[in-house]
Amino acid sequence: MNQVVSRIHDLSKSFEDADFLPNILGRRNREATLGQVPVVLFGAGSAGVHLCNALQIHNVHITCFCDNNPGIAGGHRSGRPVISIEELKRKHRDSLIVISTSHAHAQSIFDQLLDLGFEPDHIHIPPWDHLLYYTNLLNQYWSNADLDTHARQLQEACDLLSDEKSKELFVHRVALAAGGFDYGSYRHFIRTFADLISNCPADLFSTPRYDENFFYFNSDFLPLKDHEVFANVGALIGDCALEFMNTCREKGLQYKEIINFEPDPNNFALLSAKMGNLPDVKCLPYGLWSSRSRLRFANPDQSGTGAPGSLNKEGDLEVEVVSLDEILPGSEISFIKMDVEGAEIEALSGAAETIGRNAPKLAISLYHKRNDIFEIPLLVNQLHPAYKFYLRHHSTTFGETVLYAAPR
Repeated sequence: MNQVVSRIHDLSKSFEDADFLPNILGRRNREATLGQVPVVLFGAGSAGVHLCNALQIHNVHITCFCDNNPGIAGGHRSGRPVISIEELKRKHRDSLIVISTSHAHAQSIFDQLLDLGFEPDHIHIPPWDHLLYYTNLLNQYWSNADLDTHARQLQEACDLLSDEKSKELFVHRVALAAGGFDYGSYRHFIRTFADLISNCPADLFSTPRYDENFFYFNSDFLPLKDHEVFANVGALIGDCALEFMNTCREKGLQYKEIINFEPDPNNFALLSAKMGNLPDVKCLPYGLWSSRSRLRFANPDQSGTGAPGSLNKEGDLEVEVVSLDEILPGSEISFIKMDVEGAEIEALSGAAETIGRNAPKLAISLYHKRNDIFEIPLLVNQLHPAYKFYLRHHSTTFGETVLYAAPR
């Protein structure tokens, strides 16, 4: 076992010591864990499905789901039957019912079950902020086999990092998703490693802070210079571009050009309106990829607030994607910020010539996919081996972990 994987094992909580099962199962945690009481999840939406899968990792069997929606009763979720409230009353008086819905509906379901005669100690509402954390952590999970499979890459990626904070953040972040899920360890991670503008809220996930835009342009290791050409990849509605402009002004710097890439049609319209007639700003309605194509895309949030969409084979939109090298051949790009919801590897591959030629400053998100934490540093180092690498975290959620690559 190499040094990094050994350290990850040392830092991760055991299944027995983690706070996941006590928080999710409540007072009857031990009975449920030992299989002495059946467990029913009330709420068969996405939170319930994620929770079922997380409990399966922790070796807790879920008997079934229950849901008030008659349209899904009789179906299945995560391989478990979905039963009606009437069947719940008939067959599960003595089961442990874990309410796996949003915070807004949990108390009304609890009251509904009491009115139906269920005993209060047979019903448990997990703490909402903890539940959000556990279910978001699920797609980052590392089994022991996963760690063994990728041990060499994890070690190589960690070795590329240039300071102790980056290395410690790397191993602590992976350790959060190895072993048992532990909210207490996550609070420690945020207190220790998160770079934020102001103090953390009490509830990290349900009242999140996202401060990455400020820190992209305010670090000791990636200082802005005069005449930057800034590629804002995943521009949303332009907040990051405005932060770049403001920082240049505050530092007495003149930028040469800002190039915004945003494939979501609604976000692009808002971006174009916000950029308006600002000087030396270009907005391009493309996603970045390794080559030119048209791909399916989805963004379920059309509230107009600039929520990010993502490439999705089941998406109801089709967007055009291009490579940076093709769309801007011979460009003088000096700074690339890239937050593209899991398409970073493809987008970086399509910028290989630009990176190799210009060695631009890079701020790359590496939290959307589990393996990004090692794949992205290794890829950037392959594209241009003369970078110094730093890792930082800029939110109170599991997102906004950013790889900074500083030209030597």
